[in-house]
Amino acid sequence: MELRDVYRAIAKGEDILCVFPSVLAEELSGVKNIAIAEISGRDSIAAALKFIMDGGGDDILPVADDIPPQYGDFNEAFSPVFWLRKKAEEYGARVHSLIFIKEHELYKTLVAKYMREVISHYGFYTPCIPCHMYFHTIRAPLVKALGGSKIIGGERDSHDGRIKPSQIPMAIDYYKKAVRELGSRLVLPLRHIVNTKEIISFTYEEDTQLSCMFKELHGDLSQSIMQNTGKLRRFLEEFVMPINLKLIRALTTDENADIPKLANEFMDNLDK
Repeated sequence: MELRDVYRAIAKGEDILCVFPSVLAEELSGVKNIAIAEISGRDSIAAALKFIMDGGGDDILPVADDIPPQYGDFNEAFSPVFWLRKKAEEYGARVHSLIFIKEHELYKTLVAKYMREVISHYGFYTPCIPCHMYFHTIRAPLVKALGGSKIIGGERDSHDGRIKPSQIPMAIDYYKKAVRELGSRLVLPLRHIVNTKEIISFTYEEDTQLSCMFKELHGDLSQSIMQNTGKLRRFLEEFVMPINLKLIRALTTDENADIPKLANEFMDNLDK
């Protein structure tokens, strides 16, 4: 499903179900207080299940991303959603049909287009932090338009003692802040679970997540950068969060919003 179509409907004040696949639109009609579950790998499935187990909500819409750098077997990667649907029934909850959303122009603008400029400005770059910011924030207008407020993510501060660049605790705090700025709430049921075995204990062992070219080529950050809170905070506060919010707000208020023009204006001001 094209995210731009959803955003245009929001900008025009229309019911966004009009751009959903007809079967899913009928399925969601009349549903109240729905939560969106971000779907990628095992942690995202575990987060959605734990949300249900903890009584967070009974209606879950799983939403996965179609982004340019991902590759692999999509059927294998997303088959755990069927497992999640069965488990949810044990708790009296309903997991709706999985949908894929894409907005390649917005993604490439936020994650890849300005790599050179950002390196020149801050002395480093990783696409993983802007990518995760994109995952969380693009769903905020969607869940709000569906009458809900919660987005369920699988972010964790630590993976058995290892901190991923995309899940530096400071970055996770900014993901939550950005979603809040857009009128929704990012719920992270696994955030403080360090031991992966604990997650496996209530889900499954194999993680069938898709591979990512950006992560493989540009995803690493040196320890000196990961521990440099001042440099990371500037990167998040001055670039990652505000350009993201600017473009999403524009797209959801102006059906003719010009992404390249708005992004270039933002970058021009960044250099001043």
